[in-house]
Amino acid sequence: MRLQEDAVNRLRDSSKSAALAANFLRRRGVSSSCLRLPWLFEGLKNVGMDFWDDNFLERALELSLLMDLRDIKYRGRIPVKNGLTLVGVLDETKYLEEGEIFVNAEYEKGVPERIEGRVLITRSPVHHPGDVQMVNAVSVPPNSPLRLLKNAVIFSQKGDRPLPSMLSGGDLDGGLIPCPTVGLTNCGVLHRSV
Repeated sequence: MRLQEDAVNRLRDSSKSAALAANFLRRRGVSSSCLRLPWLFEGLKNVGMDFWDDNFLERALELSLLMDLRDIKYRGRIPVKNGLTLVGVLDETKYLEEGEIFVNAEYEKGVPERIEGRVLITRSPVHHPGDVQMVNAVSVPPNSPLRLLKNAVIFSQKGDRPLPSMLSGGDLDGGLIPCPTVGLTNCGVLHRSV
């Protein structure tokens, strides 16, 4: 509930100034790079104008904020600070054993961070306590093609039942797995055990 409240407050704050609005639009990738909408918001402020005075810019920001609010309300997509969205992928190399995953996260552009150790993993939203599983996040050999995958959680194909099917009926059909920073609880939740 606190994370949801923080997310809604951040959306409210995004409309308070041109700099905050521009930062929100930039962070969400609302417009193409050639349109430079965030730059326009900041540029108007520099010449003494307010984006709220322009109907198009006002509606563009309003629509962007409403889309994020809708994601929070209807999809449970609550952004977590320093979080990532990971794509679930099957290990076609058959390197991972049953109960193992490989996570190759990229928090900063071009700087991969591999997560290792016991972690909790689930999809969002969680419908049942069984949708949360404890697994081993392992490393793979340096020459493994799995290392080329970025912002992905790779699941083993070995075992009696696929791990993704235990996570809210996941089927690796391209659905996204929201994943906060390791140490928070919610890859849907990826969480290092202590």
